[in-house]
Amino acid sequence: MREEDEEEDLRPHKHQKLDTGANSSLNTRHQSRKPPIASNQLSLPLLQEPISAEKFIPQHCSTQSENDRLSSFSDDRRSIKDQQLTELYAWKMKSDALIDRLVSEVLDLKNRNYVLLRRHQDIAAHYEEDISTLKNEVQTALRYIDETSKVLSAAPAIEKKPSELDSTYTRLTQSAPLPTDQANETKDQPSVAMESEFTFKDLLQKHLYEQNFYLDVLSDDGQKVVEMASMTAYGSKTRYKNYYSRPQQQLGSLRCGLKGALTDNIDFVVDFPDGRLSGTSRAYCESLLARRLHINDREKRYQSKILARALYALFRGQVNYSTKFQWKVYPMNAVAFTIQLLEHCLKNIKNLSTPRKGGKTAHIEIMEGLVAYKQCHPDDFELAMCLLFDIGTESEAVFRKKVPQTP
Repeated sequence: MREEDEEEDLRPHKHQKLDTGANSSLNTRHQSRKPPIASNQLSLPLLQEPISAEKFIPQHCSTQSENDRLSSFSDDRRSIKDQQLTELYAWKMKSDALIDRLVSEVLDLKNRNYVLLRRHQDIAAHYEEDISTLKNEVQTALRYIDETSKVLSAAPAIEKKPSELDSTYTRLTQSAPLPTDQANETKDQPSVAMESEFTFKDLLQKHLYEQNFYLDVLSDDGQKVVEMASMTAYGSKTRYKNYYSRPQQQLGSLRCGLKGALTDNIDFVVDFPDGRLSGTSRAYCESLLARRLHINDREKRYQSKILARALYALFRGQVNYSTKFQWKVYPMNAVAFTIQLLEHCLKNIKNLSTPRKGGKTAHIEIMEGLVAYKQCHPDDFELAMCLLFDIGTESEAVFRKKVPQTP
């Protein structure tokens, strides 16, 4: 019995089948009664949720595209940054060039102003000297006129008899004739005694320093210079022979004296790193010669402090020729000779007594360089000559301290 009951429990019930069938038939009838769905209502759920392309792209593909996009973006930013840096650098270079140009123009204006100031000072000094000289001459002339008028008004008229005049003339004409040389000197001598502030040696020295260091006395031009100096100093063209039988030797002694002045003051002129001439001085001098720093101040031609001190030692040290000959700047001839001496001493710094060879040729070459620079750059040349003179003035205290002065 129990087994049959269990089998009955396992079998499906009839009413359950009926219910299921009834339900299915009812559902079928209900669904058949629903109104038809329009075509636009069918696509509505698809439009409410947008379709993404990532749903159809694999995950590794989307990651790679994102990386590519990021890398391209970073590359774009880097290129933009590089371009900006390039533009900034170009702008900086242009601004630096403009600043350098402005600084150069300002320095050039300062230099030109300095040259004009020196010219103005020279003109003012000459003007004052001329005015004072003119005033003195006018006062002297007025005093002379007053004294002469007083003497003429007070003195009685003196009359000479014709016989006395004739006898005086006869006595003069019958006197002994003068020797030929003395007659020439008397003929050359001017009627008014000439008063010169320079001696014959001074006049030769002045011509040597200002015009020609290698004057040939035996040539026609040299003979004219010597005769003019003798005429100025002695009142005769030939009287110098009584004192200077060999003027050419005198000129050579003057050149040797300048070389001695330079070698004696070589420590002051070169200003060695050790303070004086030593074992390392040769290398230092070779470096100066190689870079032309004994003549130029880097790009500034003929503005070296070494050259300025050399000029001071030669022409304003023991004897101040600038005052004696009234120099406002050094003559070009003196500058050329100083450069020649300076180069010789620097090349032979170990033996300063080495004799010079080819001095005249070297002097001519240096003079040609100075003349060419003056023709091409007249303002710069004038500035350089002024600075050489002023730098020497500034170094005067150092020179007086190093070099004992002769009483």
